[in-house]
Amino acid sequence: MALRPPQFFKRYFREKEIDEAVNDDRILTLSIKLPVGCNLKCKYCYGGGKIGDLKIEDILSAVKSAVALGIKSVSILGEGEPMMYKDGNRDIFCLVDEINRFNMPAIIFTNNTHIDKAKAKELFKRNTFIVAKLNSLDIDTQKRLSGEKHAHKIFEGLAILKETGFNKVFPSRLAIHSVIVKDNYDEICAMWGMCRSQNIIPYFQVFVPPRQGSKNKKYINQLYVPKEKIRKLFFKLNAIDKNKFGLRWNPDYTYPIPALGCKVIKSGCAIDSFGNVKFCAYLDENLGNIRREPLKAILSKREVRKIRRFKYYRIKQNRHFYGCRTMAFNMTQDRYSNDPFFWRE
Repeated sequence: MALRPPQFFKRYFREKEIDEAVNDDRILTLSIKLPVGCNLKCKYCYGGGKIGDLKIEDILSAVKSAVALGIKSVSILGEGEPMMYKDGNRDIFCLVDEINRFNMPAIIFTNNTHIDKAKAKELFKRNTFIVAKLNSLDIDTQKRLSGEKHAHKIFEGLAILKETGFNKVFPSRLAIHSVIVKDNYDEICAMWGMCRSQNIIPYFQVFVPPRQGSKNKKYINQLYVPKEKIRKLFFKLNAIDKNKFGLRWNPDYTYPIPALGCKVIKSGCAIDSFGNVKFCAYLDENLGNIRREPLKAILSKREVRKIRRFKYYRIKQNRHFYGCRTMAFNMTQDRYSNDPFFWRE
């Protein structure tokens, strides 16, 4: 069986593309946290703080600046659920339309609970890619991870997205996002196989704890899967892809998101609902604010360029195992340290 690489989507890029963008001081993707709340209480989420007041004009100005810097996609994350977004009489569809006018796909992260048939059809008409939540195939485990109230709607919304045809095109326009924690570790392989067999891109990421402190220890004790077990899981998923689906990828090079990897500190940046620019949406560290400085000026700062260009953990053949940079920072407060949860560090 001839092996081929797994499907990517325009939030993830090949190593050569990323290196070229870094060398040219460009970025490839922009993530936006919308000022909107959440209707779930996910066990692994440590957000839920004060929501900012970023206006749609601020967002579109940032997108325009990022387009000039070379981006190929915009990810809409929300502080909570993007489908609940409102800015006056403008909603998520208005925002997507504006992003699409830049000839740019909008990648929407959703918990599925506000997806109905009409909304799914409207999203499908537009240049959108959906990253839908699913933490478990078991409703009780899903309730334990996302809260009792809306767990059933997560399954219903996902079914509607599939019925609408997001996974019936090639490349697929549907991914499933799941966080790998103690509660769902034993069924990740089954979820992975389900995704592949239905032309859905599995977007399963290792749990990233918050910054050091009492909250950090609490989350690690409740959720963290030891790195030896994470390594075992990555190699199992790799074997499933190779033997059942003819796909090739390297587990060592794609941590902390199997088959996809994550090099976001090199390939892009995030803007939170206050306008603060970050390398990653999971980071508290701010690089600047788009209401006070142009995005290009923020990304041109000496320290920002140094972080993007730094050679993390060089090994033979000039390849880099650098783990999760957010994990490293949150656990050590050192931007350049090794990721203590990565098996190769």
